[in-house]
Amino acid sequence: MRLAVPVWNGRVSPVFDVAGCLRLVDVFGDEAATAEEHSVHGYDRAAALVELGVNVLICGAISVELEERLLASGVDVVAEVRGGVDDVVRSYLDGSIVQGEFSMPGCYSRRRRARSRSAHPAVELERS
Repeated sequence: MRLAVPVWNGRVSPVFDVAGCLRLVDVFGDEAATAEEHSVHGYDRAAALVELGVNVLICGAISVELEERLLASGVDVVAEVRGGVDDVVRSYLDGSIVQGEFSMPGCYSRRRRARSRSAHPAVELERS
């Protein structure tokens, strides 16, 4: 599985739609094996994530349109997340990302739920 997290100063970028850098994390089992930084520029971010082989996007704010395009492309989305990138990745892998410490201030909506068809425990916890 490959995770993508938009990065700004070592933290989850507040808005995915305008983020310039992604941390790509390859996961085997429940362990983050490799990570690399990747620049993202241009208009079609959904296509870029699909081309990079991303299965899950963990991000802060994201436009409804972009989230829907990602979901339609098979990329799971965990939105309205904040915090240090390494902490967020660890919390996703151990299933605790749905806890309040990673919620963006003022974001307590249904969009915080992981939206996907994935079987990862963190996604299953919030699926409705």
